[in-house]
Amino acid sequence: MTMMTNTGNRNIKVSFNGPRADVVLNRPEARNAIDMDMAKELLQTFVAFRGKEGLQVVVISGAIEDGKEPSKGTFCAGGDLRWMTSQPDPKKALWALSDTIHKFTLEMHSLPVPVIAKVNGNAVGAGMGLVLSCDMSVAVATARFNTGFVNVGLAPGHGTYYLPRAVGRQRAFEIMVCSENIPATEAMEMGLVNRVVAPEHLESTVNGLVEKVLAAPPFAVAKIKQLLNASQDSDLRTHFDLEADAISSSAGTEDFKEGTDAFFNKRKPKFKGK
Repeated sequence: MTMMTNTGNRNIKVSFNGPRADVVLNRPEARNAIDMDMAKELLQTFVAFRGKEGLQVVVISGAIEDGKEPSKGTFCAGGDLRWMTSQPDPKKALWALSDTIHKFTLEMHSLPVPVIAKVNGNAVGAGMGLVLSCDMSVAVATARFNTGFVNVGLAPGHGTYYLPRAVGRQRAFEIMVCSENIPATEAMEMGLVNRVVAPEHLESTVNGLVEKVLAAPPFAVAKIKQLLNASQDSDLRTHFDLEADAISSSAGTEDFKEGTDAFFNKRKPKFKGK
């Protein structure tokens, strides 16, 4: 049974279905662009996720405007330019917006459960940065990706950490300076998204990934995310120590006992997150 949260959010929708949380960017009339209110709600939501018992996976998507075909929607158009240009001090406003988005991204980055981007439309600017900062992503074949910042005279406010780690520094520089639309299939070839599917297969593909996550031992999944995040900055010796700590601590769980018993008895394990 799916239950809607009662958080007072206006710009995002959050729902739970057992161990799964769905976060929907809910400003379709603005192509789900991020203004300060949405950024604050995203931050508050992911801070709250830290204390959500039993949470094992989060899926992020964008709302589709009424009457529009799902294949022609927008996942996220990035920062809201109308909001930016309406501020009395755009310089101050952009710093505050970027800082809030960064804080939300840090919460998502350190959340000990996988976050999957369900990219049901174009992802531009901070929207593309949001996709890159998720742990996995599935995009519809009609989606386009663009960093977008230079097109409106801005330096990037999101994405320069993750993009070069996904595609390399030189290609990241080209992507950001030339700011050309990247088709979904090309984005997958570059390593920007995991999978590209037809619009009618998006839901089932994401659900399939969610099922694989939920079937895996939660402690081990959390350690995988922690280790992969740490690998981006750790030296080799430090990282080996982190790996040793992770595998030894997971060996003390009931899921390890279940996994090995299932292996020896040639059956599927049933992990319980203990």
